Amino acid sequence: MFPFSGTPVLFFPLSPLCLVVIIEDMKRKKLKSQKKGTAQPQSEADKKPVPAYSKQRQEAKLYHILSVSLILIISIAIYSNTLKNGFVYDDESTIVNNTLIKDFSNISKLFTKEYFISSAEASYRPVVTFTYFLDYAIYGLNPYGFHLTNLILHAINGVLLYIFLTSLITHHSSLLSPFFL
Repeated sequence: MFPFSGTPVLFFPLSPLCLVVIIEDMKRKKLKSQKKGTAQPQSEADKKPVPAYSKQRQEAKLYHILSVSLILIISIAIYSNTLKNGFVYDDESTIVNNTLIKDFSNISKLFTKEYFISSAEASYRPVVTFTYFLDYAIYGLNPYGFHLTNLILHAINGVLLYIFLTSLITHHSSLLSPFFL
């Protein structure tokens, strides 16, 4: 159990990077083994030439599907313990007692000076407050819904980070190669 409910372990933000590095390493090893020698086809079906680009594309797609699935599983496993919890700490003022999020006509106040007067928040977080509007409209004051939204957002962010890092490493591998050899 974590010291605070919902606190992820520290390695999670690095897991997409680790997956990208592992996948790239596997690709390099496979390419090296293919360059050393190719096995003779065993059957008639194996004798049909398969374009190398198509085969590599299929393998890359499989790696990405597995990686994204792993990220989703890890993020859901880490944050799922928050679903059964109630509101904590500043949730009483920013959600439960916040009259701003309880009426959609107040959405325009997210971008005005009235934001601090209407909401009980001490910092300017219009995107977070917007998710409170949506959560309150869908779930009312049920903490399960608010935690579910956060779980989904964390999972999506993990996948987006993986996509970003994958594109960064594959498109700029010459810049990063000294770090990953």
